[in-house]
Amino acid sequence: MNMLQPGVAFSESTVTLPISEEETAVPVFIGYTENSVAKSLIFIQSMADFTGLLGGPDTSGDNASILYYAVQHYFDNGGRPCFVYPVDSYTVLRTGTRDVIAAALCAAAGSLAILQEPTVTLLSIPDIVLLDGDTSTDYWVLVWRAMLQACQGKTGLFSLLDAPACAEAAMACAKADGLVASEHGAAYWPRLISDYKGAGGQAIALPPSAAVAAVIQQTDRERGVWKAPANVALTHVIQPAISYLQADGLLNNNGPSINLIRSFPGRGVRIWGCRTLTPLANSPWRYVQVRRLLSYIETKLMRVGRFSVFEPNNDITWLKLKSRARTWLRKLWLKGGLFGGTEKDAFELFIGLNESMTEDDIKAGRLIMKVKVAALYPAEFIEIHLRFDRLETPSQGDSQETAL
Repeated sequence: MNMLQPGVAFSESTVTLPISEEETAVPVFIGYTENSVAKSLIFIQSMADFTGLLGGPDTSGDNASILYYAVQHYFDNGGRPCFVYPVDSYTVLRTGTRDVIAAALCAAAGSLAILQEPTVTLLSIPDIVLLDGDTSTDYWVLVWRAMLQACQGKTGLFSLLDAPACAEAAMACAKADGLVASEHGAAYWPRLISDYKGAGGQAIALPPSAAVAAVIQQTDRERGVWKAPANVALTHVIQPAISYLQADGLLNNNGPSINLIRSFPGRGVRIWGCRTLTPLANSPWRYVQVRRLLSYIETKLMRVGRFSVFEPNNDITWLKLKSRARTWLRKLWLKGGLFGGTEKDAFELFIGLNESMTEDDIKAGRLIMKVKVAALYPAEFIEIHLRFDRLETPSQGDSQETAL
């Protein structure tokens, strides 16, 4: 538009922004979709994107994919742009056995497309519920193991594990042998009866991992990675599929623990746990937020130290690196991300000869920085001690007033 006199012209257009490096909780959801775009990582900004690129929900009835509704639950609980990794189409799913489905989900969890995407930090496979069918947990354990192994291959990746519907089967999975790197994953139980309706009008029962991913992302934005993603109400949930009263033994103080989803009168349905799967009661990785915080610190300090590659391995470079790392850690502490009343109590940095490196390290071209941090631990069990003392009743004489 030609302007006839000096002024200000204004125009507006929609701009699609990539995921910022500051996003600390970007999930990828693995499962089956309507459209056949298998084995590729798809960036999704909304359910409209999902429908346009990957199609609608699976309406085949029994043993149908739940991925569509899980991603919808993620966005409805405040989730922001994420990734979806389609395993295959609904047509292929209907002809697959549980052996084939388990193998496909395991392969997807360890795919290079996911491991090489720098922004992905959360891994969820809602369609693991397709492995239901008998009392055996072998297929579930295979997929859990593949997810935890993927976390070993990618720094900062954390698995959100959906558990079998039966409480006994869920605990059997948590106690299974071979779950290496169990501190890189957390399991949630039970499934959630949502207000979404299927083709026949029945309520959809959803695995909780997608909603948990949304809660973690929202908690990171509003409070920080160090805040426990728990005691948060979920939306579009009518009730848990099974009462927590039937979950005896799932919350375990002396072994692997599964986080519960509980219903509270007047407070809604809430995530009621923040434990990882580590079986060690005294493990420093017992809590989800501690494990994720340390991964976050590791990732950030690696970025801080990028400038020093091919720099002289001398005092000047050490001083620059220590200064930049200290500045970032101090900001983290001031935000409330580390425990301690003083900076020295919150973290310590060691860079230098005979401090973090030996002469042999320097000759070999290795610049080593050692960091100690004081992580925050949640108040998981609140004890209130009450003491009731009987108040002495004043005597009749004491209560009388003297007339003047």
